[in-house]
Amino acid sequence: MRATRSLAVVGNLISGPFYANTQVPFGISLPEWRTLRLIYDAPGITQTEIADASAQHIMTLSRAVRQLTKKGLVEGRVDPDDRRRTQLYATDLGGEMAVEMKRREAVQVRHIIDGITDDEAADLVRILDKLIDHVRTHERPPPPPASRDWRAVIGER
Repeated sequence: MRATRSLAVVGNLISGPFYANTQVPFGISLPEWRTLRLIYDAPGITQTEIADASAQHIMTLSRAVRQLTKKGLVEGRVDPDDRRRTQLYATDLGGEMAVEMKRREAVQVRHIIDGITDDEAADLVRILDKLIDHVRTHERPPPPPASRDWRAVIGER
């Protein structure tokens, strides 16, 4: 359980400063940034591929793509090989923003990684990749049943 808490804390410490450092000056949310980064790095990627790569909930991803499109940062084009698919591309403005945001993000990542050695960083990536693979390839066991109807208990107050 400690590992799970530690992962949650690290995630919060990394994404917490996002609001002040990125959302305010750039005007895009964290899900929008994560989506724009993937689109910029893999021109022609589809929403399904982004969802697979990022493990973002499809509704969050769909909302992010709509907002990025509305802001003129991303555009969708029909896949010439499969007209049912839409490929996503950063616009010139979106590419410009992505380059600047990646530069700023690199400073933050360096700050985080400076706390461990290169070997520890390599071990961390290896372990995280192993965990990601496990979660994606193994069915989760169902949780034990709740001891009472907590929704009803909370609703009573």
